[in-house]
Amino acid sequence: MDEAKTLIRTAVRTFFPHPKQIIIVDAILMHSVLQIDDLNILLNSQPKDIRSLINPLRTARLVQTQSRNEAKVGSTRPSAREYYFCPFHPAIDAIKYKIAKLRKKVEAMYQQDETKRKDWRCPRCKAEYEELDILDKVGDEGFYCDRCHATLVQNEKVALKDRGNHEKIRKLNDQLKKFDDMILKIDRTDIPENDFASAWDRKKDVPRQQGSGKTDTSEQYVPLQRGNRYYDYKRGGPDMVDVKNLTVNLTSGEEQEREEAERKEERRQFLAKQNQLPVWYTSSAIGATTNGTATAATTPEEDDAGEEEEEGEGEEGEEDFEDVDVKPVNGIKREYEVAFEGDSEEDEEFEDAV
Repeated sequence: MDEAKTLIRTAVRTFFPHPKQIIIVDAILMHSVLQIDDLNILLNSQPKDIRSLINPLRTARLVQTQSRNEAKVGSTRPSAREYYFCPFHPAIDAIKYKIAKLRKKVEAMYQQDETKRKDWRCPRCKAEYEELDILDKVGDEGFYCDRCHATLVQNEKVALKDRGNHEKIRKLNDQLKKFDDMILKIDRTDIPENDFASAWDRKKDVPRQQGSGKTDTSEQYVPLQRGNRYYDYKRGGPDMVDVKNLTVNLTSGEEQEREEAERKEERRQFLAKQNQLPVWYTSSAIGATTNGTATAATTPEEDDAGEEEEEGEGEEGEEDFEDVDVKPVNGIKREYEVAFEGDSEEDEEFEDAV
């Protein structure tokens, strides 16, 4: 971990010459996690100026931000607060890439193409030639000029320029040798990942000077509470999921389609049963099953069968009627006799008329 911090500090001092940017990175590495209010105290600058200094560091992936939902003490309204920390692995990779890109750019700038170097020149007409152009122009004293036929000499300017370019590349490699040694040492060491959860565990509060009027804002905010649990920033989400309640269901596409079709059919049957009309609404008193009266309508075949049954029942009824006393009893005996005598007189009058 110390090797990674040393590499990050060296990279900031090399590529970011602003003093406050160096202070920001050193403070973050010292306190592990810092909020904008803490940097305001350390730098004695406005938040707007601090963010303008941190943005290049964030672009270079040396500093990252993490939002944390917190609420003030005595209030339930959450507010997002940004914290700054230095991730080790992304920062190391970014430094490696920047060094390799810088070395490649310098080499491409100062290292000329060997096939396009004009190492020979004419002292008379000042013409310059490449080695491939004068291979077939050989005289008694050496290579000669194609224009004035003067003997060519080596171009000392190109040689000096070439030596100067090699010197610049060598100087760059000497300056980057310190980075190469640190990177090689880091590659041989297991560097832990400094994510936000790990950095939060090692967080050190920034001391406030008494009487300065600046209070510790960390005491004024508490983590956002959800239900009976606090927001778990170590796991990057709310600590409301129990692993025991998680299940993994592996099904194929055909099984899912079949289950979906079964659920749709069950729902269709349930809705059809729920929306079914009552019997009194679907079956009317007047229709194909009734004749408009209180008695049910019958077909001719049913009428014939009914007459035969009535005849058989009539014969049996006559036999039973002989044994039954049809005279009324008790209080209505007199009324029955009077009515019976009236019927007898009407029968006699009818016989006389005949």
